[in-house]
Amino acid sequence: MTTTEQPVVLGPTEEERAQHLDKIRQLVEAIPVCMVTTTGADGSIHSRPMAYLHMEPDGELVFFTRAASTKALEVRRNRHVNLSFSDHAHNLYVSISGRAMIINDRERITAHFTPIMKTWFKDGAADPTLRLFVVDPQSAEYWDGPSGFSFLVSMTKSLLLTGGPKELGDHDFFEL
Repeated sequence: MTTTEQPVVLGPTEEERAQHLDKIRQLVEAIPVCMVTTTGADGSIHSRPMAYLHMEPDGELVFFTRAASTKALEVRRNRHVNLSFSDHAHNLYVSISGRAMIINDRERITAHFTPIMKTWFKDGAADPTLRLFVVDPQSAEYWDGPSGFSFLVSMTKSLLLTGGPKELGDHDFFEL
């Protein structure tokens, strides 16, 4: 029996990863809420909206949750999650797959807590059940299309004059 060499699959270089993370940060920083999808113990998929806090310099996306929330329990069983950001007004959509973890870092919780968060966590950063829901992104895909009335006009012209669609914007997928 002969052995065949397996191709070496290389991930992005550090520079490419940094560029990809900058692109993600640029796209999602103005979208305050995203859908976070986890997997239940029975394999079912659960999605819910969560307020996005920010992206750390290393690419981790940070949210708040409660220690005993369903999503926290699901992440403890299966760390694979998906984050879906959408801005319909600007025709922008971002999907990020990654691995989540629940962290009880009181210093980071205090640093990220803002007054608006009291809407969900009335005891503030001192709430003993408050945790960070942190996602380390593994891959991302985005669609950034033109929007507004001018896009509709140019799309209509393109269809009438050429019979085909106009360029529909920017799209990319990358491993992180």
